[in-house]
Amino acid sequence: MKYIIGLIAVLLLVGCAAEEVKQVELPEQEVVKELESNFITEDEVAKHNTYEDCWVAYQGAVYDISDYIRVHPGGASDLQNLCGETSLFEEQFFEQHAMTKVDVLVKEGEYKGVLK
Repeated sequence: MKYIIGLIAVLLLVGCAAEEVKQVELPEQEVVKELESNFITEDEVAKHNTYEDCWVAYQGAVYDISDYIRVHPGGASDLQNLCGETSLFEEQFFEQHAMTKVDVLVKEGEYKGVLK
């Protein structure tokens, strides 16, 4: 009898835990919608091609570096010519810095989403 009562208690607890999980899960459509909102096309990046509004892409991530461009140690003009660029920015960045300044890009740039 103790075994049956214990088994029923475990089943109730598992059932309650499973119910709690179901309550916090988002419907599949909501998850897909949220993920898609983080995708940014090359065309969208290209629209942000000025000193005041400068987006770039590096290794599949899009960053807004508008604030950083003003304090870039190499000068603003080096970066300004790359605003709105994706693969060209990545090539130039790697050529100039290799992997030594990726942390600065990630820290100083505002992450916008994933390049689609």
